[in-house]
Amino acid sequence: LLQAGHAVAYEAEAQVWHSHDYALGEVFRRYFDAGVFFATWANLLHGAHTRREGLAMLRRQIGWLWRERQGRWIPRALAEAFTKVAAFQLGKHHRLLPARLVRRCTSLPAYWSETKRSGAR
Repeated sequence: LLQAGHAVAYEAEAQVWHSHDYALGEVFRRYFDAGVFFATWANLLHGAHTRREGLAMLRRQIGWLWRERQGRWIPRALAEAFTKVAAFQLGKHHRLLPARLVRRCTSLPAYWSETKRSGAR
């Protein structure tokens, strides 16, 4: 859509309820795939960066857990954040990984097997 001339719009009044109940392994695979996407389609993303927003979200999440007296969930939030960063970075560098490892890290192994797009050794 962006290449066809459409634009991304910010709508201040928009509201979204977005929630997942993923195990850490599922989080890893999801963010590995996101890293692959960012590495593969960098030319379409025009230098988009995710680090600052990810840290801001983690701060808001921990702040909310603390205010709501749900501190027992803070270690989980930190483990999930670490998992996301590690998986995303691995995904961005997937071309350096053996193809077998890439297929184990992804949530879409058929993509790598059928289309042979891994570029991995």
